[in-house]
Amino acid sequence: MKKRITCIFFICWSVLSYAQITTFQKTIGGTENEEAYHIQQTTDFGYVICGYTSSGNNAIQHQEPLIAKLDQNGKIQWMYTFNDGTNDNGHFRYVSQTSDGGYIATG
Repeated sequence: MKKRITCIFFICWSVLSYAQITTFQKTIGGTENEEAYHIQQTTDFGYVICGYTSSGNNAIQHQEPLIAKLDQNGKIQWMYTFNDGTNDNGHFRYVSQTSDGGYIATG
């Protein structure tokens, strides 16, 4: 009897520990390469995402750092890319909401 309880507990724990709930699925970006490196839920229950995009209007493809804010349903509230006029590649690898409600991204 003891082995059966252990086995049932293990199966239930395994199922619950791997269960994930998808809040929404969203594709952000253009026709070229985009990649998200970090996502964080915000205090308004939305999300802030950072990474890079290669879908700019430039003739030469390069990677521009990107940061985007989504609401809790996945609708884009704002999105910014950063280009200093050079063809250098850049990425944001981490984003966090600050205590004053702003955002900080590093790359």
